[in-house]
Amino acid sequence: MLSYSVNLLPFDCLTVKEASHLIGCAPSTIYDMIKKGKLSYINFNQRKIRVLKKEIEKILYGSKTGV
Repeated sequence: MLSYSVNLLPFDCLTVKEASHLIGCAPSTIYDMIKKGKLSYINFNQRKIRVLKKEIEKILYGSKTGV
């Protein structure tokens, strides 16, 4: 079985906790956004969900498509 480190991925990822700190919300809000399909994420396993940094930047700096 192959094992990959998040640092080796070709894009930046954040933990749910890191993402919530950047946005200024509770981690449960991030999970709600994921559940509603408003936030892209990578699920390595049940306890290793990573949020794409570009998605958080869209929320912070706005985008024409909206989140």
